[in-house]
Amino acid sequence: MKEAEMTKRIVACFGEAEKGEAVLEAGRKYAALLGAELVIVHVQTTLTGMTGYYERLFHEELDEIERIFGGPGKDELLTARRYFQGAGQLPHFKLISGDVLAELLKELDNGDYLLAVVGARPDGSLGRTAEGLIRRSPADVLVAKGQPADGRTRPQE
Repeated sequence: MKEAEMTKRIVACFGEAEKGEAVLEAGRKYAALLGAELVIVHVQTTLTGMTGYYERLFHEELDEIERIFGGPGKDELLTARRYFQGAGQLPHFKLISGDVLAELLKELDNGDYLLAVVGARPDGSLGRTAEGLIRRSPADVLVAKGQPADGRTRPQE
């Protein structure tokens, strides 16, 4: 696909609450600056207590139960959605199940993204996901640190 035909998109990898707002704020800011579509992705790990064969055997059934009743990831996406209320156009939200790094890399490989936004830990260090994305992402990676500078909890109208 030619660059001129490519849809400009930014993915904000939203996860843990202590760095979540900084990721959302950076994603919102850079999407506005670049005139890009913002996609908020949360990857939920499968925490069934089952491993190996049994986890694979029941994966579809567990996904269906989580789809109907909520489950892991629902609260994170609701938090992200509330963050953008009143901000005009809402970003696109995606909830994916699996290994966080592997699923984010798959999304980046298939999504024509200009930029991926991830968060640093509260002490400023990088976790496995951020380090993996920096090394292997086909898109540039921006690391958001701490809370938004002005302390906002959502974009101003």
